[in-house]
Amino acid sequence: MMKNREERALIFYSAAVLLFFALSFGSGFTRIYGFTLFPDEFGYWSSAAAAAGYDWSKVTAHGSYYSFGYALILTPILIVCHQALWAYRIALIVNTLLLAAAFVLLQGIVGKLIPHSVPAQRVLSAGIAVCYPVWLLYRNMTMAEVLLAFCFVLLCFLMLRYLERPSFGRFTAAGLNAVYMYTVHMRSLPILCACIGCMTAVWLGGMKNRRMEFCRFGNDPDSAETRAMPHMLRRHLQWCGLAGALAVVGAAVLAAAYIKGWMRVAVYGKADSAMLAVNDYGGQITRVKSLFSRSGILEFAVSLTGKLYYLSAASFGLFFAGIWFFAKKITEKSAGFRDRIFALFFLLSAAGEILVCAIYTKGYGRIDGLCYGRYDELILPVLMAVGCFAVTQMRHPLRYAAAVILGGVPVTAMLEALIQSRGLTDMNGGYFISGLSYLLGYIPFEPEHYFWKAYAFAAILTFLLTGILLLVRRKKEYRWLLLVWIGVETLLGMSLSEQMVYSQSRVRYRDTRMVSALKELSGENGTAEEERGRRIVCYGGDDTGNYAAVVQFELREETICFFSPEETDMLTEYDLVMACEKEDRNMLAERYSEHEVYGIFHLYYNE
Repeated sequence: MMKNREERALIFYSAAVLLFFALSFGSGFTRIYGFTLFPDEFGYWSSAAAAAGYDWSKVTAHGSYYSFGYALILTPILIVCHQALWAYRIALIVNTLLLAAAFVLLQGIVGKLIPHSVPAQRVLSAGIAVCYPVWLLYRNMTMAEVLLAFCFVLLCFLMLRYLERPSFGRFTAAGLNAVYMYTVHMRSLPILCACIGCMTAVWLGGMKNRRMEFCRFGNDPDSAETRAMPHMLRRHLQWCGLAGALAVVGAAVLAAAYIKGWMRVAVYGKADSAMLAVNDYGGQITRVKSLFSRSGILEFAVSLTGKLYYLSAASFGLFFAGIWFFAKKITEKSAGFRDRIFALFFLLSAAGEILVCAIYTKGYGRIDGLCYGRYDELILPVLMAVGCFAVTQMRHPLRYAAAVILGGVPVTAMLEALIQSRGLTDMNGGYFISGLSYLLGYIPFEPEHYFWKAYAFAAILTFLLTGILLLVRRKKEYRWLLLVWIGVETLLGMSLSEQMVYSQSRVRYRDTRMVSALKELSGENGTAEEERGRRIVCYGGDDTGNYAAVVQFELREETICFFSPEETDMLTEYDLVMACEKEDRNMLAERYSEHEVYGIFHLYYNE
């Protein structure tokens, strides 16, 4: 009877989480008309365009390097779909499927790490992790964040399977996944190193104690066949298995380096080397060198503190609970070998990602740079899923919540002091600290008081979630409150999407109207040969929703024009087309390099 009740609860909660997930996506899907973050999204699509046979080099010549791994997903979409709007929306559907897959994988991860946990609660903890509001926001963009989060969850699952029974196949599966993460974004390098290092150590350790058989691809080490094998032959095959697995992963790394070199030529061949290096290794040398100065050390310390502050506040306090969970796995005597190695792998990966983010964004250029969260949020799904259980395992969860909340007060004061002393005002719309941007669309933005308001709201959410987890621990019948919390997360995610994605929809819709006007003009006044040569490079609007346009024609001579929002208020789409030969391309280069132009690619993508 009890088993049937648990099975019904499992089905109900799984269906409810997926329903929340689907509703949050479907409610705004048809309101999305193109890129939200430019040039980042354009950079990811550019590699896919080059692979699909399009030449966007005249635009990418003004931008910096973006990794090519995401293009492996985007390229088939560009090849199959011949309408830019639907190509973009298909990519958003892929994002949704990736998060849904992460939801399933997280349940498996929690089940392996906490084997005695109730299945229904695994579902709810995984739901809390994947319905993290920032993922629901990034799902509506073609940034690489959702793909990276999914790949890291998949890597954690593959690592656990490898640790259960190490083998050549499981080593290469996890290693290739880590290499692919690196090709999606180079900030994943610490994860790749932690993955290969831990798996190699486990393999060598198994060879030493002779209890783990790698050479037979999963055979039982206690089987008669294995015991009958000569020791030297067994040891030789073990070394061959390790060498073969490392060779496969090494070949993947070399292949990634070769493809990167090809992409730099094909996509960014006309780009300035200094601009191109901003997102590549060459642009990080100065940042690393500055760590050896007094001011550089201070900037790094501030940056690191800000990143930890953000991860704690954005995850509703579950970040440190998850870290405590894995730290405990390493130190407690009752933990098994697999759990300790996996905890070590995860902590090394998390530390590496946070350090990379802290180094890359150190300094006092923008408000969001002080606690930039986008680069290390990929570690949050697993931390939030296990963090839910960690809170319930604590003796005094409310004391933990109070410590987390009070610990953020001096950091908030420090950030506010830096904003005032440095005169910081720019925050790039709050996109990269979305977990602290829930109030941006509802209260006037005041740089001097931004973090106090944001952290106060985060503190309330942290206290509420901790209270719900404590209540569920004491009375299992209140488990449905976790589903209510997932609903709260969904509403927060929809709110972020409303203010950061859907608010741009009017501008994007006018973009499509401009495409229609250009097509009509081409059909009326252009020959078939001229029509094939006509393209739009990019056009869009600013944060306030005003309309602006950058148009390129490949007719007779190349000309590009830019209209300010004020000017375009007095112009129709048809007027923009007719006036397109009044400006030169220098203005495009200037506006693009300042990241003030939003991009879209309707006609340039041969619509």
